[in-house]
Amino acid sequence: MKMKMSKEIKNNFIEVFSKWHNILIFIIIFISIGSIFIYFTNLDLIVGNIGYNYMWAQIIMQILITILFGLFVPISIHKFRMFNSVSTKENLSSGSGTFLGLLVAGCPACSITLASYLGFGSIISFLPWYGLELKIIAVFLLIYANISLLKKLNVCEIKKKY
Repeated sequence: MKMKMSKEIKNNFIEVFSKWHNILIFIIIFISIGSIFIYFTNLDLIVGNIGYNYMWAQIIMQILITILFGLFVPISIHKFRMFNSVSTKENLSSGSGTFLGLLVAGCPACSITLASYLGFGSIISFLPWYGLELKIIAVFLLIYANISLLKKLNVCEIKKKY
């Protein structure tokens, strides 16, 4: 059963990204989200205040969030085109994951983050890893959203009302 499920996910992934416009959407989203992370991140300050290990953890989490959200959007659009429906559960999961990831984008040492612009800078600074834990949660939410969308890519879940 597990082998069949992973093969189905793989086949659905290939189905979505065999179309050039889905690859283009991925590239646009990847560059957009990546640009936000690059703009808000000051690697010299992170290294100087927290260290290289934390910097690499930040970079890895930011890259994962960027890739996973970049994958989510074309998959979601593909399913929407097939059934003209949007799954609230997956979109809420992906939206939450991306928001958490972007909320703590940047340099926690100097609080140049989107969180500080929204008034959450002190809350993020209070966390033991300065928001890195929110990025980890964001990665898991995005993984869940992508897998659950790919699992049910060809299934319409609109409930009929009688």
